[in-house]
Amino acid sequence: MVTLLHRKDRIIITAIEVINEMGVQSLSTKRIASCEGIAESTVFKHFSNKNEILLGVLHYYQKYDHDLIRSVKVMGITGLAGVRYLISNYLSYYENYHAITAITQGLEEMRYTADLKDIVDAIIFQRQQALADLIQEARENGEVADFIIPSIAGDLIWSGITGCIRMWRTDQYVYSLVERGAVYLDYMIGGIIAQ
Repeated sequence: MVTLLHRKDRIIITAIEVINEMGVQSLSTKRIASCEGIAESTVFKHFSNKNEILLGVLHYYQKYDHDLIRSVKVMGITGLAGVRYLISNYLSYYENYHAITAITQGLEEMRYTADLKDIVDAIIFQRQQALADLIQEARENGEVADFIIPSIAGDLIWSGITGCIRMWRTDQYVYSLVERGAVYLDYMIGGIIAQ
């Protein structure tokens, strides 16, 4: 017998897969139930509506952020090494879990749903703040130019990486996201390093 926790997690994973294949707007409890081979009423035992499922998806998505950002701090990785560590680990995770990149690409769309806006904003802010903090450390260590504004540099780096992810999805995953993302990151870091 499947436990309630296991089934709830499986519904979240299936929702991510549906979003990856068909987009956020195509997500429905009927589609999830069909993909899972369960009755739609089983989905409703765990989630009261589509937005609650999307909240579950976003919390699942955000958990990796918490763990990765915490690992940077615990390991004492600072400055540009920390930026590289964060980005390379995100890219590796995404390369190994293609479907989760649909959430990265769908954040802006989900942000326009009132029930989801706060968590989407928190996800975006947390990532940008982690990068900005590392760039501030890099600035203090003389790794980046003094005129660099850490929050803007962090935003530019994350925007560049999401662009890289979007192109990887568009190109149907035919190359290594980790390798391509490293090139993107090198270009972006090259623009902020101290001369």
